[in-house]
Amino acid sequence: MHPNAEPLRPVNIIRSLDEYEVDYIVLGSFSAILQDVNLERTDIDLAPATTRDNIKALAQSLLDLGAREALVDEVSEGESLILKTLLKDPKFIHSRDLWIFLTPYGEVDLCLHPAGFPNGYDDLVENAIVVTYTEDGEVIDVPCASVDDVMQSKQIANRIKDLEALAKFPLHKKTLRLPDKVTSQKIDQVLKTDQFCRKPIVYGKPPRLCSLKKGHKGQCR
Repeated sequence: MHPNAEPLRPVNIIRSLDEYEVDYIVLGSFSAILQDVNLERTDIDLAPATTRDNIKALAQSLLDLGAREALVDEVSEGESLILKTLLKDPKFIHSRDLWIFLTPYGEVDLCLHPAGFPNGYDDLVENAIVVTYTEDGEVIDVPCASVDDVMQSKQIANRIKDLEALAKFPLHKKTLRLPDKVTSQKIDQVLKTDQFCRKPIVYGKPPRLCSLKKGHKGQCR
Protein backbone atom coordinates (compact mmCIF):
# COMPACT_ATOMS: atom_id res chain seq x y z
CA MET A 1 0.00 0.00 0.00
CA HIS A 2 1.35 3.41 -0.96
CA PRO A 3 2.06 5.65 2.08
CA ASN A 4 0.02 8.49 0.55
CA ALA A 5 -3.03 6.36 -0.25
CA GLU A 6 -6.43 7.39 1.07
CA PRO A 7 -8.59 4.88 2.97
CA LEU A 8 -10.23 2.51 0.53
CA ARG A 9 -13.83 3.25 -0.48
CA PRO A 10 -14.34 0.59 -3.15
CA VAL A 11 -17.96 1.40 -4.05
CA ASN A 12 -16.95 4.66 -5.73
CA ILE A 13 -14.22 2.92 -7.72
CA ILE A 14 -16.38 0.01 -8.86
CA ARG A 15 -19.26 2.29 -9.83
CA SER A 16 -16.96 4.36 -12.04
CA LEU A 17 -15.59 1.25 -13.74
CA ASP A 18 -19.10 -0.04 -14.34
CA GLU A 19 -20.23 3.32 -15.73
CA TYR A 20 -17.63 3.02 -18.47
CA GLU A 21 -18.29 -0.73 -18.93
CA VAL A 22 -14.70 -1.66 -18.14
CA ASP A 23 -13.90 -5.38 -18.27
CA TYR A 24 -11.78 -6.31 -15.24
CA ILE A 25 -11.29 -8.84 -12.46
CA VAL A 26 -10.62 -7.85 -8.85
CA LEU A 27 -7.81 -9.98 -7.45
CA GLY A 28 -5.49 -9.98 -4.45
CA SER A 29 -6.53 -9.41 -0.87
CA PHE A 30 -9.68 -7.41 -1.58
CA SER A 31 -11.06 -10.24 -3.71
CA ALA A 32 -10.39 -12.64 -0.84
CA ILE A 33 -11.98 -10.24 1.67
CA LEU A 34 -15.19 -10.21 -0.36
CA GLN A 35 -15.17 -14.00 -0.09
CA ASP A 36 -14.97 -14.06 3.72
CA VAL A 37 -11.20 -14.21 4.22
CA ASN A 38 -10.18 -12.05 7.19
CA LEU A 39 -7.51 -9.77 5.72
CA GLU A 40 -6.72 -6.09 6.14
CA ARG A 41 -8.44 -3.85 3.60
CA THR A 42 -5.74 -1.67 2.05
CA ASP A 43 -6.11 -1.24 -1.72
CA ILE A 44 -7.86 -2.77 -4.72
CA ASP A 45 -6.00 -4.78 -7.35
CA LEU A 46 -7.48 -4.99 -10.85
CA ALA A 47 -6.58 -7.19 -13.81
CA PRO A 48 -8.10 -5.32 -16.76
CA ALA A 49 -8.75 -6.72 -20.21
CA THR A 50 -6.10 -5.14 -22.42
CA THR A 51 -8.07 -4.49 -25.59
CA ARG A 52 -7.73 -0.99 -27.00
CA ASP A 53 -11.30 0.07 -26.20
CA ASN A 54 -11.16 -1.37 -22.70
CA ILE A 55 -7.94 0.44 -21.76
CA LYS A 56 -9.40 3.71 -23.04
CA ALA A 57 -12.53 3.14 -20.95
CA LEU A 58 -10.37 2.29 -17.93
CA ALA A 59 -8.29 5.44 -18.36
CA GLN A 60 -11.41 7.60 -18.59
CA SER A 61 -12.87 5.96 -15.51
CA LEU A 62 -9.70 6.67 -13.53
CA LEU A 63 -9.61 10.26 -14.80
CA ASP A 64 -13.16 10.76 -13.56
CA LEU A 65 -12.04 9.45 -10.17
CA GLY A 66 -9.28 12.04 -10.03
CA ALA A 67 -6.56 9.39 -10.15
CA ARG A 68 -2.87 10.04 -10.59
CA GLU A 69 -0.06 7.55 -11.06
CA ALA A 70 1.90 7.18 -7.82
CA LEU A 71 5.47 7.07 -9.15
CA VAL A 72 6.24 9.42 -12.03
CA ASP A 73 2.99 11.11 -12.97
CA GLU A 74 2.57 14.80 -13.71
CA VAL A 75 -0.67 16.75 -13.65
CA SER A 76 -1.89 19.07 -16.39
CA GLU A 77 -5.05 21.10 -15.86
CA GLY A 78 -5.81 18.93 -12.84
CA GLU A 79 -5.60 15.64 -14.77
CA SER A 80 -3.04 12.83 -14.94
CA LEU A 81 -0.76 13.04 -17.99
CA ILE A 82 -0.24 9.27 -17.89
CA LEU A 83 -3.98 8.63 -18.07
CA LYS A 84 -4.29 11.15 -20.90
CA THR A 85 -1.51 9.25 -22.69
CA LEU A 86 -3.41 5.98 -22.25
CA LEU A 87 -6.49 7.57 -23.78
CA LYS A 88 -4.50 8.47 -26.90
CA ASP A 89 -2.25 5.38 -26.99
CA PRO A 90 -3.77 2.41 -25.10
CA LYS A 91 -0.75 0.24 -25.99
CA PHE A 92 1.24 2.34 -23.52
CA ILE A 93 -0.35 0.18 -20.79
CA HIS A 94 2.13 -2.58 -21.76
CA SER A 95 5.15 -0.46 -20.84
CA ARG A 96 4.73 -1.79 -17.28
CA ASP A 97 3.36 -4.91 -15.63
CA LEU A 98 2.08 -2.94 -12.62
CA TRP A 99 0.54 0.52 -12.41
CA ILE A 100 -0.25 2.18 -9.07
CA PHE A 101 -2.87 4.93 -9.09
CA LEU A 102 -3.92 7.06 -6.14
CA THR A 103 -7.51 8.32 -6.00
CA PRO A 104 -9.55 10.17 -3.37
CA TYR A 105 -11.23 6.77 -2.80
CA GLY A 106 -8.09 4.73 -2.22
CA GLU A 107 -5.27 3.07 -4.12
CA VAL A 108 -5.99 1.23 -7.38
CA ASP A 109 -3.30 -1.15 -8.65
CA LEU A 110 -3.48 -2.39 -12.24
CA CYS A 111 -1.87 -5.83 -12.53
CA LEU A 112 -1.44 -6.89 -16.14
CA HIS A 113 0.43 -10.13 -15.39
CA PRO A 114 -0.26 -11.26 -11.81
CA ALA A 115 1.99 -13.96 -10.38
CA GLY A 116 0.87 -17.32 -11.75
CA PHE A 117 -1.40 -15.77 -14.39
CA PRO A 118 0.77 -14.49 -17.27
CA ASN A 119 -2.26 -13.60 -19.39
CA GLY A 120 -3.86 -11.61 -16.59
CA TYR A 121 -7.57 -11.03 -17.19
CA ASP A 122 -7.85 -13.79 -19.79
CA ASP A 123 -6.52 -16.37 -17.31
CA LEU A 124 -8.45 -15.17 -14.27
CA VAL A 125 -11.84 -14.85 -15.96
CA GLU A 126 -12.02 -18.64 -16.37
CA ASN A 127 -12.68 -19.16 -12.64
CA ALA A 128 -14.02 -15.72 -11.73
CA ILE A 129 -17.18 -15.22 -9.69
CA VAL A 130 -19.44 -12.24 -9.03
CA VAL A 131 -19.80 -11.16 -5.42
CA THR A 132 -22.59 -8.86 -4.25
CA TYR A 133 -21.06 -6.28 -1.92
CA THR A 134 -22.90 -3.82 0.33
CA GLU A 135 -21.35 -0.77 1.97
CA ASP A 136 -23.13 2.19 3.54
CA GLY A 137 -26.41 1.05 2.01
CA GLU A 138 -25.03 0.82 -1.55
CA VAL A 139 -25.06 -2.52 -3.34
CA ILE A 140 -22.67 -3.40 -6.17
CA ASP A 141 -21.66 -6.53 -8.06
CA VAL A 142 -17.91 -7.14 -8.10
CA PRO A 143 -16.22 -9.58 -10.54
CA CYS A 144 -13.62 -11.34 -8.40
CA ALA A 145 -10.85 -13.85 -8.90
CA SER A 146 -11.68 -17.09 -7.10
CA VAL A 147 -10.15 -17.78 -3.69
CA ASP A 148 -8.17 -20.64 -5.23
CA ASP A 149 -6.66 -18.28 -7.83
CA VAL A 150 -5.87 -15.62 -5.21
CA MET A 151 -4.11 -18.25 -3.09
CA GLN A 152 -2.17 -19.57 -6.06
CA SER A 153 -0.99 -16.09 -7.02
CA LYS A 154 0.13 -15.29 -3.48
CA GLN A 155 1.95 -18.60 -3.19
CA ILE A 156 3.86 -17.96 -6.41
CA ALA A 157 4.61 -14.31 -5.57
CA ASN A 158 6.03 -15.56 -2.25
CA ARG A 159 6.56 -12.11 -0.74
CA ILE A 160 6.52 -11.68 3.02
CA LYS A 161 3.16 -9.91 2.91
CA ASP A 162 1.74 -12.71 0.74
CA LEU A 163 2.92 -15.43 3.13
CA GLU A 164 1.42 -13.52 6.05
CA ALA A 165 -1.89 -13.23 4.18
CA LEU A 166 -1.91 -16.93 3.22
CA ALA A 167 -1.77 -17.89 6.88
CA LYS A 168 -5.23 -16.30 7.27
CA PHE A 169 -6.93 -18.26 4.49
CA PRO A 170 -9.23 -20.85 6.11
CA LEU A 171 -8.38 -24.34 4.93
CA HIS A 172 -11.98 -25.04 3.94
CA LYS A 173 -11.76 -22.27 1.34
CA LYS A 174 -9.03 -24.07 -0.56
CA THR A 175 -11.63 -25.76 -2.72
CA LEU A 176 -14.68 -23.66 -3.55
CA ARG A 177 -18.01 -25.39 -3.02
CA LEU A 178 -21.57 -24.72 -4.07
CA PRO A 179 -24.01 -23.84 -1.29
CA ASP A 180 -25.86 -26.91 -0.02
CA LYS A 181 -29.26 -25.69 -1.21
CA VAL A 182 -28.11 -25.65 -4.82
CA THR A 183 -28.33 -29.14 -6.27
CA SER A 184 -25.67 -30.32 -8.68
CA GLN A 185 -28.46 -31.46 -11.03
CA LYS A 186 -29.84 -27.92 -11.27
CA ILE A 187 -26.40 -26.47 -11.94
CA ASP A 188 -25.65 -29.11 -14.59
CA GLN A 189 -28.91 -28.35 -16.37
CA VAL A 190 -28.14 -24.64 -16.53
CA LEU A 191 -24.50 -25.04 -17.50
CA LYS A 192 -25.48 -27.18 -20.50
CA THR A 193 -26.58 -23.94 -22.15
CA ASP A 194 -22.88 -22.88 -22.12
CA GLN A 195 -23.84 -19.34 -21.16
CA PHE A 196 -22.46 -19.12 -17.68
CA CYS A 197 -19.17 -19.24 -15.84
CA ARG A 198 -18.11 -22.41 -14.07
CA LYS A 199 -18.09 -20.92 -10.58
CA PRO A 200 -21.61 -19.55 -9.91
CA ILE A 201 -20.97 -18.79 -6.23
CA VAL A 202 -21.64 -15.72 -4.12
CA TYR A 203 -20.60 -16.23 -0.52
CA GLY A 204 -23.24 -15.30 1.99
CA LYS A 205 -25.83 -14.57 -0.70
CA PRO A 206 -28.39 -16.62 -2.60
CA PRO A 207 -26.56 -18.31 -5.50
CA ARG A 208 -26.72 -16.55 -8.84
CA LEU A 209 -25.38 -17.59 -12.20
CA CYS A 210 -23.07 -15.08 -13.84
CA SER A 211 -21.94 -14.85 -17.43
CA LEU A 212 -18.39 -13.60 -16.94
CA LYS A 213 -17.04 -15.65 -19.85
CA LYS A 214 -19.61 -14.12 -22.14
CA GLY A 215 -18.81 -10.48 -21.39
CA HIS A 216 -20.49 -10.06 -18.00
CA LYS A 217 -21.44 -6.46 -17.25
CA GLY A 218 -22.85 -6.90 -13.75
CA GLN A 219 -26.11 -8.49 -14.89
CA CYS A 220 -26.32 -11.95 -13.32
CA ARG A 221 -29.10 -14.41 -14.07
